[in-house]
Amino acid sequence: MSEAVSKEVSERLAAFVLKSAATAGRDTFLLTLTKKDLASLLNTTGETLSRRLSAFQKEGYIEMTGNQIFS
Repeated sequence: MSEAVSKEVSERLAAFVLKSAATAGRDTFLLTLTKKDLASLLNTTGETLSRRLSAFQKEGYIEMTGNQIFS
């Protein structure tokens, strides 16, 4: 069950990253929300969001420098 919840969070986070990049018109964008606010928006906890962001970085889907995300 925890995998299903994690997968759903991953999907919501991926959709957010893709939409943000599309809105910015490029692959790099600034995360203007706090991680707490983004977690709330994605209906998850800050800890889960941080784990998913770290996993996305490890898997090479994104790079983060401060609030800047490279997708």
